[in-house]
Amino acid sequence: MFRVFVIAALAAVAVAQNPDAEAQILSSDSSVNPDGSYAWNYETSNGIRAQEEGVGGQSAQGSASWTDRDGTPIQLTYVADENGFQPQGAHLPREGPAPAHVLKTLEFIRANPPKDDPNFNIQALEAEIARLQALQNIFSPPSKRSTSQRVKMPSRTGLLTAVHLANIAKTLSATRPYALNTLYLQFHPQVAANVSCPLALGRFVASVYQSSVTWLGAEVDLRIVTGSLRSTGANFESFANRIRPATVDYLFYDYALSSSTSGGEKSLAERYPGVKVVELDTFDLEQVSLPTGLDNSLQTYRNVVLGGTFDRIHAGHKVLLTQAVLRATERLVVGVTDGAMIKSKKLHELILPATQRINHVREFLEDIDPFLRYEVVPILDPFGPTATDPNMDLIVVSTETARGGAKVNELRGSNGLNQLEVYTIELLDDESTIEDKEDKISSSNQRMDLLGTRLRPRKPAPTHIPAKPYIIGMIGGIAAGKSKMLERFQSFGAGIIDCDKIAHELYEPGEECYDQVVSTFGQEIVHPDGTINRKALGAIVFADQSKLDKLNEIMWKAIAKRANEKIRILHEQHGKEVIVMEAAVMLRAGWQNNCHEVWSCIVPREEAIRRLVERNQLEEQDAIRRVNMQPTSNEEMVHHSDIVFCTLWSYEYSQQQAEKAWAIVQQELKLKL
Repeated sequence: MFRVFVIAALAAVAVAQNPDAEAQILSSDSSVNPDGSYAWNYETSNGIRAQEEGVGGQSAQGSASWTDRDGTPIQLTYVADENGFQPQGAHLPREGPAPAHVLKTLEFIRANPPKDDPNFNIQALEAEIARLQALQNIFSPPSKRSTSQRVKMPSRTGLLTAVHLANIAKTLSATRPYALNTLYLQFHPQVAANVSCPLALGRFVASVYQSSVTWLGAEVDLRIVTGSLRSTGANFESFANRIRPATVDYLFYDYALSSSTSGGEKSLAERYPGVKVVELDTFDLEQVSLPTGLDNSLQTYRNVVLGGTFDRIHAGHKVLLTQAVLRATERLVVGVTDGAMIKSKKLHELILPATQRINHVREFLEDIDPFLRYEVVPILDPFGPTATDPNMDLIVVSTETARGGAKVNELRGSNGLNQLEVYTIELLDDESTIEDKEDKISSSNQRMDLLGTRLRPRKPAPTHIPAKPYIIGMIGGIAAGKSKMLERFQSFGAGIIDCDKIAHELYEPGEECYDQVVSTFGQEIVHPDGTINRKALGAIVFADQSKLDKLNEIMWKAIAKRANEKIRILHEQHGKEVIVMEAAVMLRAGWQNNCHEVWSCIVPREEAIRRLVERNQLEEQDAIRRVNMQPTSNEEMVHHSDIVFCTLWSYEYSQQQAEKAWAIVQQELKLKL
């Protein structure tokens, strides 16, 4: 271990001397003591900062920071000892940076070895170069292009052929340094030969999916190819002829290829020209090791059906779909809920369109088992095709939807159809659950994770407005928590424009809108002191849409004019680089066209009504009327939003959303606030 650390330090210092290096050392320092302890630190011109201290050959601890190739700032801390490299930080699951200039420097040292260093070890250097080559493309130094432009990371796909299933945790973890986006796990034909039927590994598949985030990392999409267990698919010829995956970057094996005599691995490599072949272990192929606890319930069915929302496929979905696949021999029907069926879902406004969800389900199914016939259809009621299709045998449900299986059979009975067998699957626990979230792996938790993050790539700046200041339009329904969210962004350093307060100002006597509002709605909206009674005005306009439209016609132009003046003052006189402008009517007034991007704050309709009753002391019917009179629905606001917040949960969770969004703005605009 000490040799590797010395090489890392040597590489850092040598970068400045390497004529081919892409970065220069700005500062560096290192020391080695007689007792074996050492310390070093350095900073490069392309933004890498690193430091480490430890005892040679025993232990080390350090930290590093850099900018990933997609422009994301990364912070890393780590400990290295007899238990290996143990990192913590946003880079996970990847080991630290392996930029091209480091590899070039190591190769430069290899070609020009130091002659007066007794500690230099060419074998250790060769081993380090080989290890870093697997990480070569994970990190790329920032280029001279504009920092506002992002480079999409190339998608990396791995295909693992496994025979030693008892060691699956170690095997999957060994793929982490390859920074995969997708990993297909298929079973070697020897596995199929040693199990009674594919269904025997159902419990194993579920456990692997549940632990996959721990072993692989959250960003790796694991797909277990159960079709490789079927008699028609349990051979390398079938592996090589599959349509999916279309491309593979790495072929992984958990055994020594020298122990294989079939030649099937060669045909698989020929299927993917240029693929890199990696042996993750040296076990003999013949030493098949199956997991404990194989499933004993081996009954299968010709036609299987299940349903769900299937929003952004996660581990729970994968288990549900795979268990249905394992139990089907000919056809699998999947109903994907849409319409009113999704309105009760948490953050339903963020649910992907049905066509997109249907495509995701079909792609997953065809990936894991191409030997079944799939019918993936939208459903607008709880029953879908189960109400009328006579050719169904089994329905797969979760513990959450178990009652639905009984309801389906009741309806089928009344329609003269056969009763379906019901198979119930336990929901997977979410090991990372925090307060405010569900304790199971769910799409609701995933949608909560989207709050405060970009829902779509940042748009090019509009050409008709200046690049500075950067204007963010904030929209949201009544009682959605916009005011508190504005306070958060103001505390972060943003300038704030509250168009509702501007409207209040314009209602004052002597302002340009005062006379026109009074003449339009009458003296009954005027207090004895001459000011406008906004409560009385609100009662009039919220009871009649045409009157609300008339008020908006009077106010919108004047509000926009005053807002523009305030934006100019905040930027020129107060130095505000980012200005958040809040306006409930922004979309209806068209003001989003004068913003660089739009953020929205939403709460469910029921929560808005409750807040109005409690906070504003309104009667429930008045609260309902006000919510119904809102100019824009949650769905429309989300549709136009780059970032969405929801203040339904704790104060701390809303704060976290705001901090995430502000961090994005800081990074993209390189703000110094």
